[in-house]
Amino acid sequence: MFLIEAYINLNEIDVIIFDECHHTRSDHPYNHIMNEFYHFYKQRNQNPQKYKHMQLPRIYGLTASPVLDIAIKDFEKHKEIMTEQIKILCSNLDSQFAKYDMEKAKEFIKEIKEKMLTVECYSQDGIREERVNK
Repeated sequence: MFLIEAYINLNEIDVIIFDECHHTRSDHPYNHIMNEFYHFYKQRNQNPQKYKHMQLPRIYGLTASPVLDIAIKDFEKHKEIMTEQIKILCSNLDSQFAKYDMEKAKEFIKEIKEKMLTVECYSQDGIREERVNK
């Protein structure tokens, strides 16, 4: 809406963050944003004599499931399909795929100390409950 009505211009945005970015395909609004604005202006920037050069925002997509529509039981059997879907997703987002490496991340995480927090809650009828959050 804001981009369509030109309340803001794409060059006023430094970063676009797509949560659940695996939806950036087909007719999803994420894909419309990327196609109608980002990729459109990126193509215009290929010809700087004709169009004023503009800085495009960085794209940051987050997802725990970059591949859709596949019940993955046998990784090797579906590896090519998964790889192709990830390539399409990266192309749609003009991004690179980066896998989170938990073992590498542990090098930067100090010892995690668990804390337990007990919260008193009251329901609408005044009944007291205790909830324990870890």
